[in-house]
Amino acid sequence: AYERYARKLRAFRRNEDMAAGPLIAEFEKVVDAYEDFKRVRGRQTFNALRLKDGTTQADFARFMAKFNARDTDHPFMKFADQFDKLRHVASLRVSLSQRTRRKLTGGIKSCPEFMLQSKAYGYQFADLIGVKRPHVSAQPKHVDEIEIKLGFALKPPSGSGSQGVYLIFAADRCLDVFTGTMLTSLDAVRAAMRADVAEKRVPAPNWNAEQLIQDSRNAGGVSHDWKFYCFYGEVHRIGYIQRYPEHRENWFDGEGRASTGAKTKIPTDPEMMGDRIPADLCALAKKISLEIPAPFIRIDFLSSDDGYYLGEFTARPGTIHMLDRETDRKLGDTFIKATARLEADLMAGKPFAAYKKFFASRKKRARSLPTRVINKIKAVFRK
Repeated sequence: AYERYARKLRAFRRNEDMAAGPLIAEFEKVVDAYEDFKRVRGRQTFNALRLKDGTTQADFARFMAKFNARDTDHPFMKFADQFDKLRHVASLRVSLSQRTRRKLTGGIKSCPEFMLQSKAYGYQFADLIGVKRPHVSAQPKHVDEIEIKLGFALKPPSGSGSQGVYLIFAADRCLDVFTGTMLTSLDAVRAAMRADVAEKRVPAPNWNAEQLIQDSRNAGGVSHDWKFYCFYGEVHRIGYIQRYPEHRENWFDGEGRASTGAKTKIPTDPEMMGDRIPADLCALAKKISLEIPAPFIRIDFLSSDDGYYLGEFTARPGTIHMLDRETDRKLGDTFIKATARLEADLMAGKPFAAYKKFFASRKKRARSLPTRVINKIKAVFRK
């Protein structure tokens, strides 16, 4: 079945006029055969392992690492909950996929972390809880209309992965953050922005002008990023990112140990820094996450000459698919535990006063919008 599918796939790639139906049919056969084999043989093998003297927990862990929630039917689950404690079903990727589905079906108010992904909303929330953040223009402007000024960063309102981000240090020194290229004129910046639009690297042809945060300790004065994977009051993954003159990064687990934890072409660089995770910044990330009624959010900060600034909130990190299986499972377990803590606090009546005040201000502003605009927003959420 797999060989037939592989032949169909190669033929589909070569032939632009070939219909998708036959390829999908072969794919379904492969998936059905694989899942059935994995469930049935997996159940039989697990039963044999549990009845065999000398089978260790390490043996069970090695075997169960090959399975996920989709592979686990009820008979398999009965055995696994005794010996594996169903650790194998935990996955941060799966949890965030389900949160995304919840947002799409229940609306953005059902997943508060997604509301904060908007730079404007995220910064309004930061103001309410007293966290320092860059000043940003009131409204995004079209690429042909925005004024490119010195001392500003140009950022798409809803971009990702630093695409479309430009730092304007001087008229002849403007950094394209995504490529790490230093552009030598303001005209070159606008041309690069237009190329971003033409090649669909940004979702819309609009940019915000944001206060440029600089750190004189770094090459070119370019700020470094700190990324904290926060699970409702706990931090379990930390990234330290250098954008210039070359992309370098260092990742740590929740205990501060160097740990890439991802299948990435960018290796962890222990020489970039030692174990200097700022304890006060980590504590701040935990504190902020406890103000948000959500089990997970990534909180990013920018280094500067006068401390740290909030960079952004991220509900669904773009590189989550690159986590290795063990890291994904551990963070999935952490997500489950964070959900339990959050639900306990909600049941106990925790007010989440700052977030409620923020959300109320958003509803009030929405009611003040023209009906035409409100209907467009509702249509987007329905999709």
